[in-house]
Amino acid sequence: GSIRIPASFCGVVGFKPGSGAIPKRDSWPDLSGFFTDSWLALGPIARSVRDVRLLYQVLSEQVLPAPAPIAGCRLLMPEGFPLRCRDPVIGEAMTAASDGLAAAGMKADRRKLGDVPAWYRHMSRYLAWELAPLLKSGLTTADGSEFSLLRESLARLRGGGEIYAGLYRLLMVGPLLRYRRASSAAGARLLLETARVHVRQRLDADGILLLPHMNASRFEQRCRGEIAAGNGSRSCA
Repeated sequence: GSIRIPASFCGVVGFKPGSGAIPKRDSWPDLSGFFTDSWLALGPIARSVRDVRLLYQVLSEQVLPAPAPIAGCRLLMPEGFPLRCRDPVIGEAMTAASDGLAAAGMKADRRKLGDVPAWYRHMSRYLAWELAPLLKSGLTTADGSEFSLLRESLARLRGGGEIYAGLYRLLMVGPLLRYRRASSAAGARLLLETARVHVRQRLDADGILLLPHMNASRFEQRCRGEIAAGNGSRSCA
């Protein structure tokens, strides 16, 4: 599952909070101790921002302060970002969002974000390194039998299948993408941790980053073994 992308497809609001904001007890897969656990979160989907806020307070077991005004905050719109929208309506939605936030008093901050293609490539490979084997070993069929990627592939050729497309792509491409040495995976983890710190520093306490989600966009130069994952275009991020 996901939060922001399904919300954007259904015309509702999805909010993905920080990884540990809502307890993940009894959720699957259990990624405790894995780096990729810090990428994932539980969050609410609802009809409005108001309802999402109420649900989040219940799920996170905390009372949020009153919303602060956004006038004077920075709206980060990265220059040279290697994505373009798959459909003109996505670009129109981005423009409408930026115009609305500017009208509310936000200040445009246009700078390069970083080496996004490299971050994305290593994110995909690290998912294949750490997450794909864990997911495959934890899957079973509807009748409780051990999951078989071959049976799943044959079922898909006949128009069936038991797992969703994103997970199937990860399991299929994972063996080709994953690192061959633990040292390479460790280097990728360091790069991704550094990227996270860099983006957080850019955001600081007064920044909002405006981007379409990856399913609505594509890289100008496609990354090999692309696995879609990213931010929601019509959701709260």
